[in-house]
Amino acid sequence: MPDGRPPPSTETWASSPDGLAGEGGDLVSVLGRVPTGRLVVLGEPWAGKTMLMVWLVLDLLARRVSGGPVPILASIASWNPEERDLRGWLAAQLVIDYPALAAAPPTGLEGASWAAVLLASGLILMILDGLDEIPEEVRGRRSAGSTTHCCPVSIWW
Repeated sequence: MPDGRPPPSTETWASSPDGLAGEGGDLVSVLGRVPTGRLVVLGEPWAGKTMLMVWLVLDLLARRVSGGPVPILASIASWNPEERDLRGWLAAQLVIDYPALAAAPPTGLEGASWAAVLLASGLILMILDGLDEIPEEVRGRRSAGSTTHCCPVSIWW
């Protein structure tokens, strides 16, 4: 679960799109009814998708249990899969936004930086924004499937 709780039983999973209806602060609850823990938010430009993700991050932070993953919103518009894989790109973005995560972790932890260690351990929950801002020429080379083994949850639109 994105907020550190165990996944819901299959009895609480949404069985149809109607089971995913909600409003405002319900997004964390709705996400809990998605068996994969992944959600795609679609909408026209300026429809409020990014604001919805900001609310999701704030709600996830409010519900976060000690030791649970920390949600972080990142724009994926600058990722180029020909230059680096998604996990490497996310680690680089974390270092840009949080320079302290560039430090090398203690001996015994695998990863070139704290950012890489935290991503690999599932302690960062990446909320990805801006899929619609990816340049056309590289859009076909990027897909939601690229996140399969990267992150606990990905939210794209």
